[in-house]
Amino acid sequence: YTSFIIFSGGSIRFTSSLSIYSGQFTKAISEKLGISANEAEKIKIQCGLVPGKEKKYDVKQCLDPILYGLANEIKKYINFYRGHVGHEYFYSDKKIEKIILSGGGAYLKGLAKFLSDEISIPVEFGDPFINVQVPKNKSLNITREKALSFTTAIGLALRGANNEM
Repeated sequence: YTSFIIFSGGSIRFTSSLSIYSGQFTKAISEKLGISANEAEKIKIQCGLVPGKEKKYDVKQCLDPILYGLANEIKKYINFYRGHVGHEYFYSDKKIEKIILSGGGAYLKGLAKFLSDEISIPVEFGDPFINVQVPKNKSLNITREKALSFTTAIGLALRGANNEM
């Protein structure tokens, strides 16, 4: 499942689980195109939501019900938060400035743009290494796309390392 978290004023203010996850994308593509789950996963990664002349499949069309469901759930939770946040939201200029995507399905090509357009809030990718210090003579041999799959593990490792200090 997908976690939805609102962070403000240095702490988590709201959290919920959305009933949508990346595996549903693969399943929908597989069913709508009549192909295996393995082939659907490859097509999902290769094509994403980005239309193009060279694309044989319209993945976005396969995923529209799920994508709009995701956007609607996010809008619903944002509206709930705005209606229940009390003094923090109503008596300040604070608003939800951006949505940060992380996790294995975050890098679905075109997902950030779709959500940004649909929700009218900028969407960007998280940086799971933002608090990781790498020695100057070392490098991380992992792509940002792959690193997003390990966001939770990296965060937990950092928490564990900080607790040992």
